[in-house]
Amino acid sequence: MNARVTPAAAAALKQAAAQAMPKDRVSVYEQAFGQFAEELILQTRGAGVSVEPYLRNLNRIATLTAGLGAVLRIVAGNCVVADTFDAENPAMEPPLGSYTVNVLTNMAAEVCELITDDISGSADKLRDEVQP
Repeated sequence: MNARVTPAAAAALKQAAAQAMPKDRVSVYEQAFGQFAEELILQTRGAGVSVEPYLRNLNRIATLTAGLGAVLRIVAGNCVVADTFDAENPAMEPPLGSYTVNVLTNMAAEVCELITDDISGSADKLRDEVQP
């Protein structure tokens, strides 16, 4: 059976879908949870706040996230290595053990928490500098 949707039916479906989803609601995964509120960002424009410590902090965070990305790629790739590993083939590297994967995963979580705390601290410091 070769069913076709008419243009009128497609338009009616789009209209019904648009009415069903309130425009001011977004998924929790799409919400912005920035530590630096828009109001605070705007207040820094004329406050004469030095951005140097914040830029240095961003450089540090960039280094941490680059390392974090590498660790997560190793952990993710380990599943493929484990699935394809042939113990009888001496040329194949064995997968990482579960303890090592656990240590790397916990380290990644710790780095994420460190970055979050660091950014939150920077936001608090900036608020203190900008707001009387």
